[in-house]
Amino acid sequence: MGNFKYTFVLVRRNKKDVKSAQKNTHKKGGQRKETKNTSKRQNKGSNLDVEKENVEIYAQIRFEQKMIRISTGLKICPSWFKMGKVILSNDDTRAERELIDSKLRAFADRLEQIGDIETITDVKTRLKEVKSQDINTVGGAFNSYIQHLTNEGASSSTINRYKCLCNKWLRFEVKQRFTYNLNELSNDTLSDFVSWCSDEVTSGKGRKRAEGCLSDNSIAKYIHTLKAVANYHGVKLDYSKTEQYKTTPFYLNVSELKSIEALQIDDTTTAIYRDYFVLQCKSGLRVGDLSRLTNQNIVVQGDNVCLITNSQKTNTTTSVPLAPKARIDEVISYIERLTAYRGFTLDTYNSKIKQLIKLANIDRAVVIKHGKKAEYKQLSEVATSHMARRTFVGNLYERGVDRAVITSMSGHVRDSKSLNRYFAVSESQKAQAVKIFD
Repeated sequence: MGNFKYTFVLVRRNKKDVKSAQKNTHKKGGQRKETKNTSKRQNKGSNLDVEKENVEIYAQIRFEQKMIRISTGLKICPSWFKMGKVILSNDDTRAERELIDSKLRAFADRLEQIGDIETITDVKTRLKEVKSQDINTVGGAFNSYIQHLTNEGASSSTINRYKCLCNKWLRFEVKQRFTYNLNELSNDTLSDFVSWCSDEVTSGKGRKRAEGCLSDNSIAKYIHTLKAVANYHGVKLDYSKTEQYKTTPFYLNVSELKSIEALQIDDTTTAIYRDYFVLQCKSGLRVGDLSRLTNQNIVVQGDNVCLITNSQKTNTTTSVPLAPKARIDEVISYIERLTAYRGFTLDTYNSKIKQLIKLANIDRAVVIKHGKKAEYKQLSEVATSHMARRTFVGNLYERGVDRAVITSMSGHVRDSKSLNRYFAVSESQKAQAVKIFD
């Protein structure tokens, strides 16, 4: 134990009522001395319902006449807490009480490892250091795996991917006000993390982005990365990517795309993003390849002007005819106008796509599935840049184009199973099929 005292207290956040049951621990003359004290303070105009309301447990730190409180991330019924400890019982709540008690003792162990401090603010810094070294926590498991990757000579991009997700997880824990152990992660916790990732409005650097703009593919990569960390530490996560990210494919039909292309837009930025979107819908490019286009990607093959790219994701070369050879100057001018714009960002792109759909008065609803649940949402609420690729693939499939031809232009690997997520049987195809009964 360091040269400070700590006390566990119960605090109802954003209220003035405090009920504390504390246990002061410090060293004196080389011997450990414990003093117990219980107190209850009640302010006017507010009452604490000790039977119904769960209250947060804080660690109250005292050092040289100064005091700070640090949340343990634990909540408990006040009647379960006395003399700085969780009261265990033999009723139906025993398992829940034991879990809280074990987590509280783990927090106390981290306080014991801090050692001597010089200022009271050192406690928070030292506590984070101890937490990051504890491989039982998710954050500590990430740090351990990142060190393993570094020793194995992994690429800087791979290491940065794990570091970014680690920072994202730590922000999630701050939001939840709870520190998770790796072997305690449940499907509910991962579902909460997925929802938080999808709805996060600002990144760690404070850059604004549209709410809910994170794609299902990006979230699936987060879960895949988290599973890799867990597997390294011998923990298996059963969170199913197939079940959680199964969404009925939706995309624009040709007439809807033409209505967006025909929009008269005065704002230059919105017009540029509209042109990016139309080009992506007509070429099926991934957004990462779209933002790196130059005039060198435009070549003449036979009687057509083609857009040739080499996908960074699959390392496959694609060739998509854009226009007849006679319109090459028009196509080059179009690409030059896009590449001259230097402010392209994915967050703004997704936001502008939603805006364009509203401007084109496309107000139809689509089905969004979450596991076994389904709900209807407006297309303008859920559209992202990935819908442009689905528009390209879906319309080709609807018109009977062979899958081999589609994959040669979309950049998918031949016989790719993921291609099935880009199209669905349309209502017109169903109507055409049942005409045999007429």
